[in-house]
Amino acid sequence: MIKKYISKAKSILIADDNAENLKVLSDILKQEGYSVRVALNGKQAIESALAEIPDMIMLDIHMPIMDGYEACKQIKMHNKLSAIPIIFISAMTVPFNKVIAFNLGATDYIEKPFHVEEVLARVKTHFKISDQQKELKSINTTLFEQFKNTFEQAAVGITHVDLQTGKFIKVNKRLVEFLGYTEDELLKKSFQEVTHPDFALSDKADMKSLIGGETSSYSKEKQYVRKDGSLFWGRVTVSVASYEDNNINNHLVAVIIDISTRKTIEERNYKLHGVIERSRNITMITNKTGEIEYVNPAFTQVTSYLESDIIGKLPRVLQARFHDIEVYNCIWDAIKNKNSWTGEFRNRKKNGEVLWQHVIISPIISDKNQITNYIIMSEDITDKISMVEELKLAKQKAEESDELKSAFLASMSHEIRTPLNSIVGFSDLIAQANNDPSLLEFSNIIKMQNELLLQLVSDLIEFSKIEAGGVEIHNTDFDLKNVMQEMMTIFMSKCSDNVKIKMNIPDKNLIVFADKHRIQQVFLNLISNAIKFTNEGSIEFGFRILENNTIQCFVFDTGIGISKNDQDVIFERFTKLDSFSQGTGLG
Repeated sequence: MIKKYISKAKSILIADDNAENLKVLSDILKQEGYSVRVALNGKQAIESALAEIPDMIMLDIHMPIMDGYEACKQIKMHNKLSAIPIIFISAMTVPFNKVIAFNLGATDYIEKPFHVEEVLARVKTHFKISDQQKELKSINTTLFEQFKNTFEQAAVGITHVDLQTGKFIKVNKRLVEFLGYTEDELLKKSFQEVTHPDFALSDKADMKSLIGGETSSYSKEKQYVRKDGSLFWGRVTVSVASYEDNNINNHLVAVIIDISTRKTIEERNYKLHGVIERSRNITMITNKTGEIEYVNPAFTQVTSYLESDIIGKLPRVLQARFHDIEVYNCIWDAIKNKNSWTGEFRNRKKNGEVLWQHVIISPIISDKNQITNYIIMSEDITDKISMVEELKLAKQKAEESDELKSAFLASMSHEIRTPLNSIVGFSDLIAQANNDPSLLEFSNIIKMQNELLLQLVSDLIEFSKIEAGGVEIHNTDFDLKNVMQEMMTIFMSKCSDNVKIKMNIPDKNLIVFADKHRIQQVFLNLISNAIKFTNEGSIEFGFRILENNTIQCFVFDTGIGISKNDQDVIFERFTKLDSFSQGTGLG
């Protein structure tokens, strides 16, 4: 990632023999915070640039003494000035003039009359490009230093060797330590002189194929002879460093790693083999064509196949065509591209029983970056799969039961309304027909209890709709102010003398797009609760418009309130904080 190049205010040198053009362009650039200098011809521009190097030069073409073309040519030939971006700004619009400008090394070409926005945009863009080039140059310098440090401080031996003679051209500190010679002593020797004679013929063959272009590199293990005559094993990787620049000779780059710790590694591998042998999970190794070369004891324990039954065969011996051919193609595509594959497989044991396995298949890659084998590790998850299937079935049955219950509840709740309405209607008729005060009182009691029962039924219907997934939202345009006024009409006579109900809304009408019935339902429930639990004081409801163009609805009361400990549970079904109050806790 290229970081932003940080510098002081950019300076621009403008060369134009037209004073008016100079002033207009200078003023535009100065307003953008640029430092501007001017010159009346190309010669003055070069002298000014040498006196104080600008960040950009803008040239007209036709100028006395020295025109813009010649000035551009001389600037690009000067070591101190050659990197400065040059923009021609001219009334000459013929493409040929632009071609000349770009051939001379110009960065851009702007036609007069120019657009201010275009000029500023191009200037800004070229400054950005220039800054990035400076940053890249800085990065290249840093990378070179890092490469130099990496070469010298690397933990492996690195050397450049003459392609024809095998003489050491450059060696790092680690290689000097490996071989026991000084740097000057090694630079007088060839790599053949520090190689054990047993590897002379193989080295010669490897070099021949490398120089002949048959291979781009080779890697091998061989012994080296130190200055004191002792030997050490090393793994060397050799490649040809070739350059298009004829001034740089092609040479060999060799990286040597001390592998004297091989015994330790072999011991570690032995331990790993022991772990695989004792693992309860199946481990299988195949060759690169898929034929099984190794299975651990867990394979026999889980599948009942003996090692003699399976060695030399393909893993398909376990398959029972449970999976589509595309699955196997996907696996091969992944592992042949040196990636791992993970998934679940349904296979069969030797006795025909179904075997579910969680499988990881990975390629084993050699030092030459070639796939030599594949390793398959799997866990028997048959019991887990059975458990999951049982849980799914139980969940399905529970959901079906819940849906039936909700549907039944919705149907029964609806049917209860009809006889309730009949009871209330006939009790009113009986009271009115007999004109008996006691019957009228009883009728009022029946009516009051009926309202409570109807509210319970309404709550049950709403609850059953939610449970059955039958709640629907019907959005329409309506005036929220009218809804508040309806609430005021409904509740203004239901408060006791000790409680004052107030409506607080903006004066203007407010048309909203929402489900009017649901909003009415929420306000009805909240205000009803406020009246039920407020013995004295006030109840205030309404809405306000917030700064972010949203609407906030509210219901405040001076009632008994809800403690913080209970606020997390009041929305649970059938939850009531006052067991003596009316209602079900469903609202």
